[in-house]
Amino acid sequence: MLRTIILEDELSAQQLLTNILNEYCPSIQLVGKAGSLDAALSLIEQENPEIIFLDIELEDCTSFDILNAIDYSAFKIIFTTAHEEHALKAFKFEAVDYLLKPYTPKDVIYALNKAKKNNYDASIIEKLVHNLNPTKIANKPKIALSNANGLVMVEVNNIVRIEADRSYCYVYEEGQKKMMVSKPMIEIEKMLPTEIFFRSHDSHIINIDHLRKFSYEDGGLAVLNDGTQVPVSRRRKQEFLEFIKR
Repeated sequence: MLRTIILEDELSAQQLLTNILNEYCPSIQLVGKAGSLDAALSLIEQENPEIIFLDIELEDCTSFDILNAIDYSAFKIIFTTAHEEHALKAFKFEAVDYLLKPYTPKDVIYALNKAKKNNYDASIIEKLVHNLNPTKIANKPKIALSNANGLVMVEVNNIVRIEADRSYCYVYEEGQKKMMVSKPMIEIEKMLPTEIFFRSHDSHIINIDHLRKFSYEDGGLAVLNDGTQVPVSRRRKQEFLEFIKR
């Protein structure tokens, strides 16, 4: 029996999938359902499932917020979505299956058979996470960041800058709020919308919506609205100037 969970916030879709699994999939043991970020992460930790049916858009997050917060290589993921335009480009990879709502028992059985194969390629999920920006997919301007106390949903627009500190980062929000995040900068950078965030230096990312001016002092400094001066590396200076002139 394969331990399976459903992460879906629409009760009708959740119930449909439950009925299909119970009636047509005897090799599946459904061990839980959740529809929000906190409930989903708690369920994954408690039940340690082998297969996860994961909706693209949940109650307070996207599926990519969840994937960024877990070791998704440990699970076999089957995406579900009602929005073809959100998913089809990504799912052309074929190695991770998806169900386009409304799905049928045949669709579910086929997806499960693909997930059960030994050549299941979990690395494709990493490509999806990296190529699809979670803030664009559901137009929900929040990202999930892990700190010492758990997972925090942060408003993207409130992030002023990010500073790397070895394998950790400090995220600075409006109002001088500062949070240490247990992710390297490269992982956080992949979660941010590229329209407003720019990596000005190996150790710094800034939100140009909070930029006051650019100074040529010390080789190049981005001066933010709160007065903070962030270095712009020489090799990125021209790209930065072009970026802020767009």
